[in-house]
Amino acid sequence: MVRTRRLRLVLGLSLLQAAISPVVPAQEPAALCAALAIPEELALACETLPGGQNGVLVRPREGGFAALSRMTLRKLDPAADALAWSDPAAWLERQMTLDTAGFAAALRKLVDDPDSPLAGEGTRAAVDTLLGAIDRLGRLALQACESPQLRRDGRHVMSCRFAAGGFGLLLDLQLLRRGEERWAVQLRTMNEQRLRHFQALAHAFSP
Repeated sequence: MVRTRRLRLVLGLSLLQAAISPVVPAQEPAALCAALAIPEELALACETLPGGQNGVLVRPREGGFAALSRMTLRKLDPAADALAWSDPAAWLERQMTLDTAGFAAALRKLVDDPDSPLAGEGTRAAVDTLLGAIDRLGRLALQACESPQLRRDGRHVMSCRFAAGGFGLLLDLQLLRRGEERWAVQLRTMNEQRLRHFQALAHAFSP
């Protein structure tokens, strides 16, 4: 209980700091990480996105489930992501076709570890069911997702909740705008508390 209250206080102070601090010209990875103002108590690392993308990846520094939780923040290219300017809701829905192979590989590795508390045939079957549901819904019908919403702060957001066999994947997608710039934020985890950490950081970020 004490630790939970402390984390809430830290996140609250982080939001306040973001509100009163000058906006950082968020272009370089170091500037983006600084703009996120990640509290040390959250034990999160911020690093450059792989593949030469213009953005950063925020992930837990350690832990068995670290590979399953991540927040990405990237600046969009008007040529490659034209829908983000012309039809934000359609752009958010299209993101659900993203490849889930990395998530699937990380989850299966955790389950197949003989020392994992999740090891076992029953758990493996539940994981396969979850991954199958994610794949089918992501490709076909967005049935696990809320309709894209436009918030008062100007962000377009869409939340998706996949669940099967006692496991669940929590996914939040956000589209931010600053003048003619567009920024994409993706939050992904299997843990409600970690999702709240990511949501607080995303809310405090101002490109």
